[in-house]
Amino acid sequence: MISPTNRYIYMLAVGLFSAAAAMATLFCIKAMYKNKTEGLAFRVLAYYGVLSIFIAWAGGLWLPAATPTRIQFVLPAIYLLVAAGFMHMLTYKHIKPIAWAGMSVLCIIQLFFSIDYLVTKAHHRENWRDAIAYSDELLKNNASSVVLTVFNNKWAPMDWYSAYPEKYHGGSTYSLEDPVQKNGNAHTFIIVYTYLYEIFDPQLTLENQLSKDYNLELEKNFKGVGIIKLYKLNESRTSNSSNHTYRVVPFDRN
Repeated sequence: MISPTNRYIYMLAVGLFSAAAAMATLFCIKAMYKNKTEGLAFRVLAYYGVLSIFIAWAGGLWLPAATPTRIQFVLPAIYLLVAAGFMHMLTYKHIKPIAWAGMSVLCIIQLFFSIDYLVTKAHHRENWRDAIAYSDELLKNNASSVVLTVFNNKWAPMDWYSAYPEKYHGGSTYSLEDPVQKNGNAHTFIIVYTYLYEIFDPQLTLENQLSKDYNLELEKNFKGVGIIKLYKLNESRTSNSSNHTYRVVPFDRN
């Protein structure tokens, strides 16, 4: 659940969700003792959901593992338990309206927070849309330009959001002997995504190779995506070297 700016709305939603979930859980426990087959299924879900959270919490005393994004795998178990509880409540005629009300509240809460997440950029873990719009603008305004990542291929959001996906390439030394190879057709501008460089290029091999013949013109940081850097070919330096210009060679999976 994403916390909105208004804390009162958040507290109200948490309270309603907790009340509805607790009510559904009580009926799940009741069903466990009435029907052995259903009871086994409920126990498996309960162990999966509750024990996983407890283990993550206990481990969090020594390791920072109990963050919300790292225990989302328990959500299916919790949702199934709550849904099963409400379905069991519907078998009782005198509390059917309460069950329907509880399910309606949970659906409204889910819908509200889903929309809040989608329309509020501050909640997004990685701001790919703005990052790619920025690099697209650089491609548009700078002739003979290309985008490189430190991975062995372009990242999936580059295909999703870019107007020029053909200009995005992987430049990792993991898959290419020379991420930017010597060739007569030079790119005047090279845009570098440093996303996950700590894993795929910890020695900064790509940037170090570029810095031999390119100057860093500007850089900009985007939430979760990291720093995007624009390099410009140093024509005076390359003119003094022997045919030492660069062309990006895309990664060949075959």
